[in-house]
Amino acid sequence: MLTVNLTFQGLRPLWLALLPLAALLVVLWTYRKTYPPLSRPYHILLVVLRVTVVLLTGLLIFEPATVLSRDRERPERVALLLDRSASMLLPVSGRGGRSDTSRIEAAEKLVRENTKSAGLAVFTFGDELHRADSSQGQGAQPEVEDRTDLASALHELSSRSRESWDRVYVVSDGRINAGRDPLLESGGLPPVESVLAGEPPEAPDLALAGFELLRPVYEGGRVELELSVALAPGTAGAGTLPEAALCDFYLDSRKVAEKKISLGRTGAGFAGEEISFPAPPAGGYWLKAVLRPLEGEWTALNNERLIRLEVAKSRPTLLLVSNAPDWDYAFLRRAFELNAEWQVEGLIVLRGEQGGEVVRREDARGGYSAGRLPDDKKLAEVDFLLLHGRLNDYENSFLNHIAGRAQKGGLALVFWPAGEIKPDAFPAALLSWLPFVPGPAAAVLVRAPEGPSTINTLDRYNILAGLGGGAAFDNLPPVQWVYRGIALKSRAEVLARAGQRSSGEPGAALLAAMPVGESRTAAVLGEGLWRWHMLSQDTPGGRDTRYYRLWEALAGWLMSGEKKSGLVFAPALSVFPRGAKVGFKGAFDTVGGDSATGRARVTVEVRRLGEAGQPMDTVAQSTLELDAGETNFSFILGRLRPGLYEFTGRVGKDGEELNKEGRFAVESYSPEMAAVAVDSTVLGALSASTGGRLTRLSDPALAIKTGTTTEPVTRTFRMSYDFWIYLLLAALLSTEWALRKRKALA
Repeated sequence: MLTVNLTFQGLRPLWLALLPLAALLVVLWTYRKTYPPLSRPYHILLVVLRVTVVLLTGLLIFEPATVLSRDRERPERVALLLDRSASMLLPVSGRGGRSDTSRIEAAEKLVRENTKSAGLAVFTFGDELHRADSSQGQGAQPEVEDRTDLASALHELSSRSRESWDRVYVVSDGRINAGRDPLLESGGLPPVESVLAGEPPEAPDLALAGFELLRPVYEGGRVELELSVALAPGTAGAGTLPEAALCDFYLDSRKVAEKKISLGRTGAGFAGEEISFPAPPAGGYWLKAVLRPLEGEWTALNNERLIRLEVAKSRPTLLLVSNAPDWDYAFLRRAFELNAEWQVEGLIVLRGEQGGEVVRREDARGGYSAGRLPDDKKLAEVDFLLLHGRLNDYENSFLNHIAGRAQKGGLALVFWPAGEIKPDAFPAALLSWLPFVPGPAAAVLVRAPEGPSTINTLDRYNILAGLGGGAAFDNLPPVQWVYRGIALKSRAEVLARAGQRSSGEPGAALLAAMPVGESRTAAVLGEGLWRWHMLSQDTPGGRDTRYYRLWEALAGWLMSGEKKSGLVFAPALSVFPRGAKVGFKGAFDTVGGDSATGRARVTVEVRRLGEAGQPMDTVAQSTLELDAGETNFSFILGRLRPGLYEFTGRVGKDGEELNKEGRFAVESYSPEMAAVAVDSTVLGALSASTGGRLTRLSDPALAIKTGTTTEPVTRTFRMSYDFWIYLLLAALLSTEWALRKRKALA
């Protein structure tokens, strides 16, 4: 049915009637008499022209709009969103150790049966929303993603289409583990028909939910692991749940240990277990943990985990050097020696009777023997170096050796002065490694405030974040001395302060740290920090360990720098979960000489490894062009199938090329697989809030069909938007002007 509606914009109906009438009266009045007099036909022609001009001008002012409306039928626009996250690889149902069709296979069958429906658009979602026929990058596998973000998929679906959808189907197992609550997107959605893909597991299921190293591994030591095992009971035979599970451990496909893991008396829930076995020789290994399937287990797809095991030749070496040993030095050494993973050495540098230096090596029992300051060869083996005491009294040659070692990267360098500091007296090579700014004035010790010291566990470098859960330590004992005249560098982060100034501002810096190149450096700018170990009043009946954990956390961050290399090129993870995007990051500094000029090209080639570890065909390649002067890079390669991979990274610029090789893995497990039961909670609530309904994939009556719908079609005509009316108005005015001029009218 066609309807016509005429509307005028901006004026009330009364004015719409009065204003044109008044304008016409004015025209007739002006043309009632003319000089010189005109013949009647000529007079009528001028009046008609003037009236027509006034009417057209009025129409432009009143903006009449003619709206034509009619109803039409069209096919429905229906979007089908298919969940392609890792949990969709789990079976639709299983019993007796037999797994039938996976959830994703069953969902794809539903899609294939309905893709010929007119008006149906098929999308996949996991971490991102894709058209079902969109191409994936070379080497990338579109089969699954490691996240399910339904809210972002719904938001993207609404924003990418100019036309609204009439219905939306969501086919998923309901394991929504990422993004916002999908109900927050329900306001602008049409009815959402949810299809639950999967049935509750009929048989019990084991899942290896967590698998990680507890601490670094060294040759001759032990591998210490922590496992987390989840057991989901089935809907049938729940009374036969086991009390224990067996886990086997494989080192590069060779079985090295097995462990019985207690699941508790009820045999259901969550269990954690620590495992230890002798460490292999130094090198890199793939360590795999495999849970033996239960009798009749629902699925074994989530029973296996993989990690990269790096075995170091020896423990990190911490060298503590002091020419003014005091209680601070003694308590710091004690804090480091409590960590069995570190090899701590001490050197005491004293002045002899003849004015020369006497070096004594301090052993773990407090005994002393003759020693000497380390040379370049010895410093190359040091991971952590503390320079304590009267810093300006050390020989410049020794300080230059330290600067050279720091330049090579991977050194934790800590300055703890005692007494006056003259920063400008340090060798030029060492100045860049100082966290404080050298200047002409000496920094001198002054009495510290009586207020308690404070340690901040939130900092830009995330150094002490795990120490206090983000909470500052506000009631540490006050220190004795702080420095006046110290200015820290802009990159230095203050980790501890002494009390407060009288103005209420934060007290003087006591502990600061910063990265410099591939090495990391820190400064302790006060005396009397040994008092911090006396915290037992906070924990009656036991020793407070925060003092020791503080130094352990700081040393751990400082020693996490890397040895300097022309090219750092590594995967973001050594083991990627199934469905995660494989990414690389790195940096370079020597390609083509001057890194500030020219453009560099970064390339990576990935090859899949066979069962025997031999490289197979190349599965992915990528190239990245960097801007001139840019030396840091990161990029996403895509998703790869589970397996072991070998990569070669290259950076080329100005005819020179650097290469880096390594390995990484994509495991068959994804965090989404830890929970095997389908979940209708979110999908049901989403359908209820949008006027849709929740059905199951197993429902024999389920069909995704598109029908027809009726919608109004309107077309609006606006005279002021048409160019012809302005041409007509100009022609009429020109004609009237010509006729008036012809008769010489005033």
